[in-house]
Amino acid sequence: MQSFQLNGARLNIFPNIDELSQSLAEHFACLAKDAVKKKGLFAVSLAGGSTPKSLYSLLAQPPYCNDVPWQQTHIFFGDERCVPPSSPQSNYGMVQEIFLSKVAIPEPNIHAPYLNNDPRQAASTYDRLLQSFFGLAKRQLPIFDLVLLGLGKDGHTASLFPGTTALKDKSHLFIAVYVQSLKSYRLTMTLPVINSAANVIFMVTGSDKKEILAQVRTATPHTLPAQFVSPTKGSLEWYVDNHAAANLCV
Repeated sequence: MQSFQLNGARLNIFPNIDELSQSLAEHFACLAKDAVKKKGLFAVSLAGGSTPKSLYSLLAQPPYCNDVPWQQTHIFFGDERCVPPSSPQSNYGMVQEIFLSKVAIPEPNIHAPYLNNDPRQAASTYDRLLQSFFGLAKRQLPIFDLVLLGLGKDGHTASLFPGTTALKDKSHLFIAVYVQSLKSYRLTMTLPVINSAANVIFMVTGSDKKEILAQVRTATPHTLPAQFVSPTKGSLEWYVDNHAAANLCV
């Protein structure tokens, strides 16, 4: 593994996704134990998509299924597609099948967006859930111990897509946004919530991400959604494999 600072973030480059996932699983476990020791719980926002599947599979196996303090861990989701949990496109459905159903986490500790026929209502309900769980006063932001993110080929992260109104929203924690390129609504955390986290980690793998990763990490001025992820007080790390990092000057 190579590890160094690049434009204000820690960049960790691994030979392959297996080594990347192993390292990140260890880091996940350490963050969880440290958070529980300090304040009694670990609040983490998970990412969907295909890249984190290997990480979630590891967390469902020894030693992590036994060593992570699952009883004090609370799971949230950075974004969700407007589909039922049984759909192959559901982030919650994927995480539940690969990971959550295999560890001893209490069901009430899994906080997934409740989907119905009204995306805006679903987002508003999740927004209120976040306010309640974190005990927020007006204009306060939740502080997640960890937010996991992916990177799309167009530079989107969570469901913050280029050109959407979601990028400028500072009034909500979680919103519904219509993505014209997908002809559908998505539910997503807003940038202020992501940037308030104690730890933000991107996972990026594959040669099909090498061009966009180089652009996100080095291009100015910032125009892509992932470029606006910049924790106000927390740390930002990128876990990438050699294929995705091929166009970076390291």
